[in-house]
Amino acid sequence: MDNKKAVLLFCLIVSLTITLKSQGVSGPSGFDFVVIVDQSGSMKGTKSTGFVASDALGVRNDMVKRAFELLATDGVLNKVTHRFGVISFGSEVRVDLPLSPITQTTVDSLRKRLNRNLSDISMGNTHFTAAFGTARRMFAAGPRADREKRVILLITDGAPYVEGINMSSYRRNLEELIKSNFPYPDYRIHVVALNDPSSNYWEEYRDFWRELSHNQARQLEGDKEHIFRALHELIDDILDISSDPVIDNPVIPPYLESVVFSIFRVDPEVEVKIFPVDRIDQALAPEDEGVTFVNVGRTIQIIAIKNPTPGQWQIKKSHEKARVDIYVQRFFPRGKLLHPDPDKPIKQFEKVFVKYRVEDGNHQPIEELPGYPLTLELTLVKPDDSKVEIAMEKSSEPSEKSVFRTSEAVECDLKGEYRTEVLIATKDFRDHQVTLFRDQWSKFRVEGARLISCNLLNPKPFENIPIFETLILIPKPLYSRFKFIDEDGDTLNLLAFFRGSPEDILTIYAVKGNREQTVPAKFEQQGSGILVASLKDLKSPGTHRLRFRVNHAVIPPNYTVRITPDELFFTRSLTLLHWLQIVMAGLLVFMVIAFVGYKLFINLRFSLKGRLCIDRLGKRTVAEYLLTQKRHRLVLKKFPNETMIKKMIIRSKRDKSGGVIVTVIGEKRKVFLKDRTLYDRSTATLKGVPYVLRFRLK
Repeated sequence: MDNKKAVLLFCLIVSLTITLKSQGVSGPSGFDFVVIVDQSGSMKGTKSTGFVASDALGVRNDMVKRAFELLATDGVLNKVTHRFGVISFGSEVRVDLPLSPITQTTVDSLRKRLNRNLSDISMGNTHFTAAFGTARRMFAAGPRADREKRVILLITDGAPYVEGINMSSYRRNLEELIKSNFPYPDYRIHVVALNDPSSNYWEEYRDFWRELSHNQARQLEGDKEHIFRALHELIDDILDISSDPVIDNPVIPPYLESVVFSIFRVDPEVEVKIFPVDRIDQALAPEDEGVTFVNVGRTIQIIAIKNPTPGQWQIKKSHEKARVDIYVQRFFPRGKLLHPDPDKPIKQFEKVFVKYRVEDGNHQPIEELPGYPLTLELTLVKPDDSKVEIAMEKSSEPSEKSVFRTSEAVECDLKGEYRTEVLIATKDFRDHQVTLFRDQWSKFRVEGARLISCNLLNPKPFENIPIFETLILIPKPLYSRFKFIDEDGDTLNLLAFFRGSPEDILTIYAVKGNREQTVPAKFEQQGSGILVASLKDLKSPGTHRLRFRVNHAVIPPNYTVRITPDELFFTRSLTLLHWLQIVMAGLLVFMVIAFVGYKLFINLRFSLKGRLCIDRLGKRTVAEYLLTQKRHRLVLKKFPNETMIKKMIIRSKRDKSGGVIVTVIGEKRKVFLKDRTLYDRSTATLKGVPYVLRFRLK
């Protein structure tokens, strides 16, 4: 078991060394992590009193070192700067390591200092109040980490004892000290108990520590391997690290920033090879880009890979039955709360859209991988610790890459600090759910404000509003009426309350899909707290969706205006009377078009063409007329005087024969020829006069 403990410790140290070389200097602040380790006589055991050691395996100091290495590794790979401190206590307190930042330049010196200062020498009684008092001063030194990123890990057997002091009174004082100086959730206290099976220390004080730690107290049992594994899981949970023993060929999930394999071989002659999913016939080698190999002695090997290809990798041993322990650490991308801005408090009762972006290691929007869609679940934790699950959807805006936003606005009805619990996930190649990242630290503040209610009077939700008045020639205007009421239920004096013109108070948006477009509107203030908006560009039939927003720049700073409802669906339509008018107008237009079209068709299809002659019976031609193709009806009025013809009407024959219809009229409207059809080379004798009409095609 000692070998396994050493293996895990070495693996973490070497993993940190690899990543420190490749990642560079850490960035934003991380956790303030203080370990309080019980070094009392009951932990070590004493021969003189016959006490059996609560820490019979002597692992408490190695647990401190393990916690340090885990924080150091996480800080480097996730580009954050954690601070780490260690307090040993018994009858008195010893600061083994002040709260110190873990960076590339300090990690080696901090590790050496821990190795030098930690010892298992008995320090006497178990004076918890002295240890927590020192922790209070340690947290107060230097800049503090964000709320809820201040952690105390207490390693103890659970039983306080100070010689000459009443323990009931001591427990009350200890409880008051912790609750007043380390309030939850500003501080997170985790208690791990080491207890000999023959001792009842933990059984007696278990409920006491669970109450003070908000049920984050547990006993670690078993051999060293089980204890270290339990500690590993605890710190992984605090830091959101994913680390597991490899039992079979591992499945590498998508979006990993890096993965670290820690390999321990009992037999140094055994060779272990790792084959990525895209190189099943070629094992990882030190010369590969983004791959780092480090050997610690002859039995320990560390392999770190940047941006590994997702899928099922293969691990092969040169001897199938050889004993090899392999651990894999996975480092995923992170995320950032974009809105509300953590640095800009919002007002109480204000409605906001929460936006969250998934980022890579350089704090840039992550590139979504084909076949591995990202999902995001968000729970909003209010100042009273109540939780609300909020539906999230991926933003469709091109400028909001890898951004998720709430599908509906969220009202912040309580003042204080709000926290977001975010779960980012995807599915691997087997369609299994994979958790990429849990964020429990993002937060924003809500400042107290007085509420002004703005009630939308009309349109009513889902109201059907005609597009026209009684006649379709007269459009029906669309108005929105808002009534403003103060906290006492009285109507608000808009002129006295708002700063600026009526147009500055509200903005109205038309919504299509996820896109909002401002609706042109003209605002007018009326009495009794009424604001009327005349809306334009909403004349098309169908369902319209509107959103209403208040311009907080024109509102006094200690007020919030809440619009009810802040989103509205209504319909614009045509009535039966409108449809009848449209049908009648359509019929009229159709008739006009049909008549004009018919006349045009007749003129084009049956045009005049040919030559018409007037011949005297038995003699010469008196007159000859050329008929064009552009007219359907032709009236001739100029004839030789001797013919006694005053007017001749010529129309084309409405068939394919190419004839013309001729009417000849003389003086006093006497008809010489009535509606006679002449075809090519045909003639017609005029009645009562010695003339003949002769027609031939052109």
